[in-house]
Amino acid sequence: MLLDQGIKDVQATQSAEANVDVAVTYEIVGDSTDATVTYSTYNDGNFGTEQATGQTLPFAKDFTVKAGGQFDYQSFTLTGSNGQTGGDITCRITIDGVVAAEQTATGQYASATCSSSGFDN
Repeated sequence: MLLDQGIKDVQATQSAEANVDVAVTYEIVGDSTDATVTYSTYNDGNFGTEQATGQTLPFAKDFTVKAGGQFDYQSFTLTGSNGQTGGDITCRITIDGVVAAEQTATGQYASATCSSSGFDN
């Protein structure tokens, strides 16, 4: 009986950890008025990519993912590319209020790419 309770306790803990919400923010800032923003997210076995073109900066995308789960791996990728207007462009990935990645590029058609995999829960 003690072993059964131990298994139930472990299952309950894992289930609770899999239900923790984690806030993620993708940000692109800079001078561009015609930036291209591409972002990809892999979480709990699901993958998605989106792209927005002709963006005037700043650009931000906020969303929530679940920590843990059946596939305990996360990957976040964000790229911001200048158009003809050039200038500085910076990408930033923030996970639960902590900057996980940040890069800056400068110039016409310059690209800044940020990526992060996993997070502490």
